[in-house]
Amino acid sequence: MRHYYLDYRSRSSSVTDKNEFSASSHFRWQSIKKFLFVAHAFSLNSFSFDLFSRVLVVHAHLFLYIIYAVGIGISYMFMDFFIKQYTRKLDTGKLMNPLLKGVSYGIIIQTDLSAILHAIDLADSVRFLLTSMNKTPAWSKCQNLPPNISCVSSQDIKIKCNNEVIVNLKHTSAHLNYLKLFAGLDRNSLSMRFFIIAIVWICNFFIASITDTALLRIFKLSFLWGVFSTTFILIFLLFSTQYTTQAFYEIMSLKNSSYNKGINLVTDPFGVGLIGVYDFGTMSPFTMVDNAVLIFAMVFIAMAFARSLIVRVLYLKLTECVKVDLAESPHYLLFAILPLSTEFMDAHKIFVLYIYLYMMAALVAYLAMFTSTMSRLLHSEFCSVKTIYIIGLVCFLGFIQSLPLTLNLAGILKSSYKHGPPEIEDRKKRRNFDKVAQNRKCKHNCLILDETFDCNHLPLTFRRKSNINNDSLTNIYEAGPSNERHRTSSVLDIANLDAQK
Repeated sequence: MRHYYLDYRSRSSSVTDKNEFSASSHFRWQSIKKFLFVAHAFSLNSFSFDLFSRVLVVHAHLFLYIIYAVGIGISYMFMDFFIKQYTRKLDTGKLMNPLLKGVSYGIIIQTDLSAILHAIDLADSVRFLLTSMNKTPAWSKCQNLPPNISCVSSQDIKIKCNNEVIVNLKHTSAHLNYLKLFAGLDRNSLSMRFFIIAIVWICNFFIASITDTALLRIFKLSFLWGVFSTTFILIFLLFSTQYTTQAFYEIMSLKNSSYNKGINLVTDPFGVGLIGVYDFGTMSPFTMVDNAVLIFAMVFIAMAFARSLIVRVLYLKLTECVKVDLAESPHYLLFAILPLSTEFMDAHKIFVLYIYLYMMAALVAYLAMFTSTMSRLLHSEFCSVKTIYIIGLVCFLGFIQSLPLTLNLAGILKSSYKHGPPEIEDRKKRRNFDKVAQNRKCKHNCLILDETFDCNHLPLTFRRKSNINNDSLTNIYEAGPSNERHRTSSVLDIANLDAQK
């Protein structure tokens, strides 16, 4: 006979099967695998996609990162998980000290900001994946650019590279496409971002509101996709290019290693300042905390090293033809440098699909995990409000904050020759509006009779040789209503002008 009890650690106070948390399942490592799936969804984002490749300005060395992870990350995660496991107190409980409750609300707000940032990255990954399906992606060609800006497409870069000419990254189509999509205020670009971000938050609402079992399956699929896809690409690089060994030695080299850049990179994956893995609410109280945290740290660092090795190989291949400065942000790395670098690889579509499908799978789980956890914590404070309503409110607020209103407005009010308010020159012309000048069909003086236009000129005829009598071209007779009048024509024969010279 099965016994049921209320799990007070769960944020939704749901009825839980006692057999799920039995000692036998504990020793079968079921709880540790669950911890690994949830921690993977919690830790992987665009900031931790690349840690060791030395392409980013802020990067870490592998050995130093392991030291920071042991001293800061693992210690903090173990402490956070251990305290919440054995105190069994909700972070926002009514009996909590007001100071600690304020700290907990601050952590929720910081987590919400992190979720908003990565929701934007998820929308950008979706858009780039759709663009990559075209035969010639937008980042590989120059299009709709002002005439005073020099642009080199990916095909031209290959031609110049064959002639041993190196192109600066700032002049490539990938860089200019990045500025157009993310730094400009084009109405079409902003409308597309608005539409995709709306789809992201709507889908996140439905994913975050499903049961815990279904969410854990999504986390498991995200974890398995990340492991197998990264392993496949790494094996492909071992047999397809000679840069893999060089990239490995460059990553492992201690030369020019910084001792302070890797500290900030430890905080996000191990949850320093954010809600923890245990806050998800379905972790077993029999979880072996020490083993679970150590296994997660080893798996995460190994996967981060594999991804960094792939990024380093792509970077070395790109620098054969393009002069690349260090990337200032992970966003620029993902949506400017890596897309262009894949154009120089064999089977470049595979790399594009790997990068953006990997980011989509990781960020979907990341966003759903944080949304569900925040809604559970808020539901424990406001028990009278249903959890699904809290999830809807969180998603709505996240959507509003993902694309500020000052930007869909900057695009609407921006002047354009196609649409929008007129430019300054057009405004001056409209102040002194002249219907006759506005309706002219040519630059000559025209006759306006009964709303019809009769211009006293004909276009120039460009002919090098003429067999017609010159007199017939200089005199044209028009039959008037009463008599014939002579009118001088503006038609000139270029051949006659050349003959006179």
